[in-house]
This record gives sequence, C-alpha cells and structure tokens, in this order.
Amino acid sequence: MNAIDEVGIWELSFRVILIYLLLLLSMRIMGKREIGQLSNLDFVVAITVAELATLPVTDRRLSLANSIMPMLIITAMQVLASLICLKSNRFRRFLYGKSNLLIADGKLQMEEMRKARYNIDDLLSQLRQKDVFDVADVAYAVLETSGELTVLLKQDKMPVTRGDRQISVQEQFKGMPLTLIDDGEVNVKG
Repeated sequence: MNAIDEVGIWELSFRVILIYLLLLLSMRIMGKREIGQLSNLDFVVAITVAELATLPVTDRRLSLANSIMPMLIITAMQVLASLICLKSNRFRRFLYGKSNLLIADGKLQMEEMRKARYNIDDLLSQLRQKDVFDVADVAYAVLETSGELTVLLKQDKMPVTRGDRQISVQEQFKGMPLTLIDDGEVNVKG
C-alpha cells in the first residue's frame, strides 16, 4: 500500500465518521418519532438528509463543507418548520394536512375517502389489522396525518373491562418500574 492509498483511507474514514456523527446530531435535533409516525414531510426530509450524507463519502472530490452545508440547512429548516407548527394551526394544516373521518356511525364517508385518495381495500385492510371485521361495528375511524387509522368501536362492540364488571383492582405500581441492574452494573441513580 502506498502513501496515497493510506491518506485516502484515512480521509475516507474521517468523512464517514464525521457524516455519521452529523446524521446522529441531525436526527436528534429534528425530534423523536417512530418511523410509523413520520409524516410524509418528515419521511422525505429524513431520506433527503440521508442521501446528502452519502455524497461526500462516495465522491471525495466534493469538499466536506459544501457537502455538509445542505444537510445543515435542511435540518435547520425542518426544526424551524416544527417550531412554527407548534405555534400555528394554519401552518401545521398547510404543511401536514388534516385528519379525515372515514367512518362515522358505521357508515363509510365516501367524500372524505376521495379527498384522502384512500380506497376501500386499504381501509378494510387497516381495520382487520385492528381486529375489526365489520364496518358497522365502528363508531368512528379517522385517517391521521401520519397515515395511521384510529378506530373507535361502538359502545356495544368494545371489549369488556374490569371497570365495566365493577371488579376492584388493587393498585399494582407506586411509580415507574426501575431497572436495578443494567449490563451488569447496579443502577444507583434511579
């Protein structure tokens, strides 16, 4: 291995480590969400930032500063948009859309389904995933902005709870459970 290859390996390693740390920081700054809860916009931003992160690793002719700057700008814009969404319902609806009521009192809301470009097969599939096999059993079904379906069953179709049967329940927990030993170490901080 000659000196040029060795320098290239060290430079590539530095770029990969730097981009990895920048991606971690960027995702941390943008906030905590599960993948299934990402809006379309959040998903596109995450993919775009990840795609931009590959450029300085795959093409060493690109300067690190010119490669990192677009990632930082997109991250900053996403954080700014999130902050504006916290303050403005109108901006949030513009950016993320609004939820759609697809079933009301056991009846399909065809106009709302058209607005959401949501077909009956998708609706029935998501209902089955929630163990609902009859649309008539549903009081309300709402298509959330994340694409997830929230379902409220009619009162007579809801599962019976201990409260319904007036069975008293002893208080089981007095606070949050605590991990006493973590990776072989005693957790003294609580």
